[in-house]
Amino acid sequence: MNLKKGLSLIAFGFLFLLVDLHLTFNNLTITVTPDFVGWILLTMAFYEM
Repeated sequence: MNLKKGLSLIAFGFLFLLVDLHLTFNNLTITVTPDFVGWILLTMAFYEM
């Protein structure tokens, strides 16, 4: 098990979950950082540690 890799995945996972960026074009809103990416990174960290 690699603790350093697991902790970095946790950090990036929380970063994706907490940062909420949206782009708006003519009443169309696009999320730049989707939440499911953060959850995937946290799940990967769980199995890494």
